[in-house]
Amino acid sequence: MTLAKRLVLCTLLGAALPVLALAQSTNPASVGATPLGPNVDVWPEMLTLDNGFGNYDVDAIGKDAQTQKEEFVFFGVSNDAQCGPKKAVISGTGVEFAVRDGLVDDNGADFLGAAAIANYGVVNGFGWRAMADGDASSGQFIVAMIFFNNETGAVIDFPGNPVAAFDYCESSIEANLVDDHYLSQRFTRDCAKVSNISPGRNIPSSTSHVQDPWYPSDAHESRAAGCAILSNGNSLHAINDRSRQGGGEADKGAVEYFVDNGLVPSLNNGTSHRVNVHTVTSPDAATFVVNTTPTFVDPNTGGTFENSQPQMAAAGNGWFAMRSSSAGGVVAFFRNDGTRIKQIYGYPNLYQDTPGLLPGNDDIVITDGGNSISAGGDMLYVSTKYSANGTEVHRPCVLRFKVNAGLTDVTLLPAIIADDDFSAASTDNIHHDTMDVAANPVGDFVIAWRRGEGDLGGPVVARVYNVDGTPATGSFYVSSLADPTTDLCQNMPLDDRQVKAGFNGDAVCVSWFTANGVASVDAPDCSGATKSTSITGAAISTAARVFQVNVTSNIKNWDLY
Repeated sequence: MTLAKRLVLCTLLGAALPVLALAQSTNPASVGATPLGPNVDVWPEMLTLDNGFGNYDVDAIGKDAQTQKEEFVFFGVSNDAQCGPKKAVISGTGVEFAVRDGLVDDNGADFLGAAAIANYGVVNGFGWRAMADGDASSGQFIVAMIFFNNETGAVIDFPGNPVAAFDYCESSIEANLVDDHYLSQRFTRDCAKVSNISPGRNIPSSTSHVQDPWYPSDAHESRAAGCAILSNGNSLHAINDRSRQGGGEADKGAVEYFVDNGLVPSLNNGTSHRVNVHTVTSPDAATFVVNTTPTFVDPNTGGTFENSQPQMAAAGNGWFAMRSSSAGGVVAFFRNDGTRIKQIYGYPNLYQDTPGLLPGNDDIVITDGGNSISAGGDMLYVSTKYSANGTEVHRPCVLRFKVNAGLTDVTLLPAIIADDDFSAASTDNIHHDTMDVAANPVGDFVIAWRRGEGDLGGPVVARVYNVDGTPATGSFYVSSLADPTTDLCQNMPLDDRQVKAGFNGDAVCVSWFTANGVASVDAPDCSGATKSTSITGAAISTAARVFQVNVTSNIKNWDLY
């Protein structure tokens, strides 16, 4: 090896080595996270609605070929004067595509705004559980949500708005009535329509999936449980199916189909059927590649079960996974063709009972409905809470699952306790809804959380890790305020103080609700009241900031000799 190559090698290795002397910092660059700009106001004048249901999400869509900027898509249920689902795209330097309609009709035009305004305040809203998943290789992204409370007595027609999927979603014999149904759609990075709206569910039948959804005519519902773009380009839809919510018809719905065709050995054939299902469609949603399939199976009974938590789907390289909070925590892994790899049932017990997965023998992990998941390469990550000895403060934690090269097995890896570099331990329990985990396509990951919840909606902290679990940064406060520890989110319940993250290549985006991190506008909401006099009692806004980090996976294919 020549001296020049030795110098180059040492320089590269020095840049790739994890940051070992770490401590929390109000200067992110000092611990390995270089800000690409100040706080960004993602959607000025807008506040997401019913935030406790996780009504906004963020994910990476890769680098724009022309600007060379890493971009991130935001999707949320808007509580501005226009109402309805909205989306926006940002980079480290600001907003690239300002707020626009989140879902569009078959011609690409908005059609939900009027319905959302008309139904605002009916049983607390008109839509919820917004989620997004980006594909950094194509720049496309998929979004999903529930549109609801468009019920009898509040009929909203959509004249001139062709939406074939709504035939599939009708919840009664009257036309254009939608009550609690999963709706999903796919777009390009510049927000152009790739697919029409998909209800994400198909039981094989003799007619088109938009004409015979195997739903009863009296009442039925579905819940958005997750969406993702698979590594082969197809779209994943994870749904909580409630096919016979009203119990009027005994021969329609996913549960009956599974029983009739022997897909699940034992099912409860009661009057109200609830079961987790998933499907895979082509990118344009015109073809169901994998028809409606049971996601989770109880190993004790052989039956399926339902879990209604959102944002529980993620796609790795050649596989995808979904999570349920049932039994303390269940993850199910499938190949892209829909065949099952493995289900891990009650994984908190495995972490607690298997030596070496947690720091101490009596330590525990605490799972909740809001725990998030993310995947990259052969790794799946689950955000959760950790307590030393089972009695100490709940701290931010990431559980790790590794899929083998043959896509035949899944191994649990030691948990990561993210705040172990703080000089003083937090005295407040972390809340499960105020943390998020996001992986880049090779499996490096970031975890973001609110530290010191208390009554102040504490400041947001993040930390980045290499795919091998070594830290790439120290814990750092994300806000660009002169004192980032003062960037708080008061006047919102703890489970409403959402934190979100996205990651691609070496660019990490962290987003959070803030009362003072951006110049908020106290604008009218869907009901006409200003933000400070409606849901939160404060002019809360959505802020985001993008950082560049050194991760070991960025160094590859270079000559050592």
